[in-house]
Amino acid sequence: MEEYVKERKVGADQWRRTGVLTFSSGKVGKGPKVTYRRIQKYLEGKYKTKISYGTTVKLCVARNRKRIFAKRYKGMAKVTCRRA
Repeated sequence: MEEYVKERKVGADQWRRTGVLTFSSGKVGKGPKVTYRRIQKYLEGKYKTKISYGTTVKLCVARNRKRIFAKRYKGMAKVTCRRA
């Protein structure tokens, strides 16, 4: 999943600070922008099985680790999103 995100619109400044790849709505890099929905389609094609949208989000890093819901996130892929 991290390699998929690196190939898309993720700039160098978006992973240097914390080591987490951060995708957003900005125009950085090549190719179509990264969304959780596109990551989901990529994983479904790779593993040939249905993967829900929520599972795709929960495999990534929580946006705010201090909140109580952050326990549900697995953090297997060092990927997150930032909104404006």
